[in-house]
Amino acid sequence: MTRQPKNKTTPPKREGIMQRLYINLFIIFIFAAIPVFNFSIQRQNKEGAQLLQTNTLEDFEKTDSWIVKYSRYRKHTWKDSALKTVEPSLKWISWKTMDPKSPDYRLLAKPEPLGKEGVSGRTIMGVRGKFYTRGYNWIAIEPSQELFLYGKVQRLRVWVWGGNFNYNLYIVFKNFRNQHFQVKLGNLQFLGWKQLHIDFKNYNLGQTDTWAPLNKPLQFVRFLIVSDVMESPDFFGIWFDDIRYDTDLYDQLFPGKALETEFDWE
Repeated sequence: MTRQPKNKTTPPKREGIMQRLYINLFIIFIFAAIPVFNFSIQRQNKEGAQLLQTNTLEDFEKTDSWIVKYSRYRKHTWKDSALKTVEPSLKWISWKTMDPKSPDYRLLAKPEPLGKEGVSGRTIMGVRGKFYTRGYNWIAIEPSQELFLYGKVQRLRVWVWGGNFNYNLYIVFKNFRNQHFQVKLGNLQFLGWKQLHIDFKNYNLGQTDTWAPLNKPLQFVRFLIVSDVMESPDFFGIWFDDIRYDTDLYDQLFPGKALETEFDWE
C-alpha cells in the first residue's frame, strides 16, 4: 500500500510579513494624524479670522464736550497781559462750525473730495495757549464723557491743524488693567491740516484678557501737547477734526458665548 504524503502548510515568506506590517503601521499613522491636522486647520482659521471695521471715535460736532488744562505758567489772559484776573480755561477752547457753501470753506476745512464737502461734519475744535516762560509747557485736552475704542485696535487717525509750532502731540490711553500709556502722534512743526496716525502694531497696550470676555476696550483719556524746551512761549494754536480708528471686531465664538455678560444681575 502506497503511503500518501501528508499535506504541509508552506510558511509565508519573511518579506511578505514585513510588507504587511509596514502597510498596517502606515494606515495607523494616517488615521492618528487626521484629528491633529483638522485641529491645526481649525485653529489657524480661528486665529486668522478678522472682522475689520472703521469707527468714528469723535467728530467734534457737539460743542462744549471737551475741557482743557494747562501747566502752571499759562498766561492769565489771552489779550491783556496786564490784567491780574485769571481767565477760566473754557475761554481757551472753542468750536467753529463752517458752511460748505461759503467761498472760504476750502480755506478752513480739512481736505475733502469734491462734492462731499461737509459730509463728514462741519465743526472743528480749536485750542490756544500762551505761557510766561520757556520750558516743557503742556496742554491737556480731555473729553467730558468717556471715549472707548472697541475690538483689537489696529490704527488711529486724527486730522490736526498745525501752525509750525515746535510742540509734540500725544494721546494717553488707559486699558482694562488701569494702566496708562502715552503714545506719540507726532510733532506739530507743519502748516495747515495733516492727518496724524498711530499704528497699534508697534505698541502692546493690553487689549485682550485671559478670561471672558476676551476683548477689552481701550479708553481715550486725553490729548497731551508738550512744547520743546526752547520753543517761544508767546503763542500757540491748534485745531482738531475727526478721530477715527480701524479695529478688528472678531470675537471667538463658543457654546454659551452670550452668557459672558450676564453676571450683572441685581
